[in-house]
Amino acid sequence: GDVYKRQTLKLYDKAIEAFRLALSQPSYILHVCLLHAYQKYILVSMLAGKSAEIPKAANDIVKNFLPSLAKEYKSLYEAMITKDFEQLKLSIDKHKDVFLKDKNYNLVEQLPLRFMKTRVLEFTQTYMTLSFADLAEKLGIKEELSLIHI
Repeated sequence: GDVYKRQTLKLYDKAIEAFRLALSQPSYILHVCLLHAYQKYILVSMLAGKSAEIPKAANDIVKNFLPSLAKEYKSLYEAMITKDFEQLKLSIDKHKDVFLKDKNYNLVEQLPLRFMKTRVLEFTQTYMTLSFADLAEKLGIKEELSLIHI
């Protein structure tokens, strides 16, 4: 309950720490709760702009098997790392049923906006005098008005 409250209140750093602790607990088998913690860990880490790598303190079972059980979530993470907005949208659309079934779609829906905000910040740090039209072109946004909402 506390972790849920932290992620809905956007206290991402505290939620990430709780997920990291859950993933680092000693275990000889994979529990469903570990899978759910890993899925949310990836999503909340992306929303916070942090790395979603499995903690080093996690045991080998977690490190070896969880990524293959959460490949839809890893595809989102890979799209964010490679800064490929089209791949991110494609992954969201392709795996929408999985995210809905896992009850994580509300977090997944926030990723495109977070992606764009991050990219806008990166570009404005590089190009201080970039016009909206140029910025929209570099981000791959079709309409300049969409950029204004970001």
